[in-house]
Amino acid sequence: MNVKRILRRFKDQYEVNHTYRFYSEQFKKYLNMHGIPNEPAAGEDDYTRLWKSLSKRVEPYSYRLFSHYMKEEKRKYIVPEDIGHSVIEYYLNPIEFRAFYKDKNLFSQYLRPKESLPKELLRRIDGGQFLDGDYQVGRITRDSSKYDVADEYSGIERIIIKPSANSCSGSQVKLFQRVLEDDEKSCFVDDNGCFLDGDFLNRYNYGRNFVLQEAICQHPYISQFCSTSVNTMRLCTYRSVTDESILMFAAALRIGHEGSVVDNLHAGGGFVKIDVETGKLGHELYDRYGNVSKSINGVNMENDFQIPGWKSIYEFGISIAKQNHHMRLLALDVALDANNKPRLIEYNCVEFAFWIPMFTGQQVFGDKMEEVIEYCQKRLAQDNRI
Repeated sequence: MNVKRILRRFKDQYEVNHTYRFYSEQFKKYLNMHGIPNEPAAGEDDYTRLWKSLSKRVEPYSYRLFSHYMKEEKRKYIVPEDIGHSVIEYYLNPIEFRAFYKDKNLFSQYLRPKESLPKELLRRIDGGQFLDGDYQVGRITRDSSKYDVADEYSGIERIIIKPSANSCSGSQVKLFQRVLEDDEKSCFVDDNGCFLDGDFLNRYNYGRNFVLQEAICQHPYISQFCSTSVNTMRLCTYRSVTDESILMFAAALRIGHEGSVVDNLHAGGGFVKIDVETGKLGHELYDRYGNVSKSINGVNMENDFQIPGWKSIYEFGISIAKQNHHMRLLALDVALDANNKPRLIEYNCVEFAFWIPMFTGQQVFGDKMEEVIEYCQKRLAQDNRI
């Protein structure tokens, strides 16, 4: 065995141990936060036996926490968050292909129809020249210090800039709105008074990889939950390892905190269950810690709500997942625009948030959990990781 392989194996083992420790400590805190006894819960032995086939150590804290949110018949298939990342996600979404599928700047190269994406205006890939929506060099260059963005994109009122790769939790996503400087000239400015021009594009924290998009005008029904952010539907899809069918067993509506540009849970937002069969919303809103409330931004979630055109959104999610051939486990973030058309904001093929569906009592893999475990068992047996 060569040195490179030995170092890779130790690196993999370090990451497995780190993931185990991280989620153990995280969920211990959650148990304490909710006043849930940190002691074996009913059914925990069955849970441990099931997951023992994928890891010598099965952290019990996922079960002790989420068994309070899931119905008894579903508790056996609570996914230990650490095994979910270090084993299931590791084998379902091969590492060697992730960088390609994560890059938002490549979405319009292979996802169809192209209209399913927000309109792309400007991009930068790996520190190269600034490119337009069609990947062509335009008037703006890396050497531009001042650039009349407002004049270039006349007719567009709001622009979003986001890192195209390595983004997390809505980090560095900014919204710019057109404002009048005088009677004849306008410019794009964010909430902090920052101008969108060549200087900003070169200073942008993720300046080597970013994409500029026209901000989506979301459907008024979805906007009622939070008007300042685009509230996205988190659609969890799985490509079966036995027959390659695309399945969706869990979904949630993510709602931003009023005043926030993003609906991300780490920015104070919440999420509510979407019934995958009907598109009806649940009556309980959850935050990132599993705290439950009945309202957000003045909206009473105990009322009955249903996502408009849910069937087309469901089919849209399945169609996008079908085009992502290497990644079997996806978390799609889909918006509904003012014309009742689903638009893909992004999808996540790493750091899948198993906890979002489990807080809402949903199973990530539904009745396919056994095939996923069996598949991962076979891969583990063939793997040279420690």
